[in-house]
Amino acid sequence: IHVVERAHHHVLHNRVADYQPQWLAQLLEQQQIFEYWSHAAAYLPMADYRFSLYRKAQLQGGKKHWFAKDDAQMQLVRAKIRAEGPLKAADFAKPAGAKTGGWWNWQPAKQALEQLFMQGELMVVRRENFQKVYDLTENVLPSNLNCQVPTTEEYAEHLIMRYLQSHAFGTASQISYLRPEMKKPV
Repeated sequence: IHVVERAHHHVLHNRVADYQPQWLAQLLEQQQIFEYWSHAAAYLPMADYRFSLYRKAQLQGGKKHWFAKDDAQMQLVRAKIRAEGPLKAADFAKPAGAKTGGWWNWQPAKQALEQLFMQGELMVVRRENFQKVYDLTENVLPSNLNCQVPTTEEYAEHLIMRYLQSHAFGTASQISYLRPEMKKPV
């Protein structure tokens, strides 16, 4: 993913004439895009933010993501960001004797950051090298943004339209990839 450049840049370089890597950071800073997990780590148009709320609401309601929630750790992370401003995982102390390294061998604070990010309480404001810098969503979102959670029908229509705009055609299984709640028996 990051031997030469982040994968996002590879895609944009191949699709946008004269693409410059700093454009992605500029768009993020200008609140034109936001980072979230779509079918993979992605940058999405800010106009589509409300459609990320469907998944965020599920996670807030108790649906498991990658890790079990650690409410105490999440509260500590929230409080530190509220007090100090945008932070990355490296800004949190590692527990004594904690092992480091490994792609998924995340420390408790990193797990809490990711859970809060996936639930929508935190957003990525920038990247410093490969590391996400998180801030409270209330500090990041444009004030005029539609933040109404879409209905299941609106969400499904959005997924279908975005998929077809990107791929021109696809099966129901391809369109609902990684979204088991959208797969209903016929």
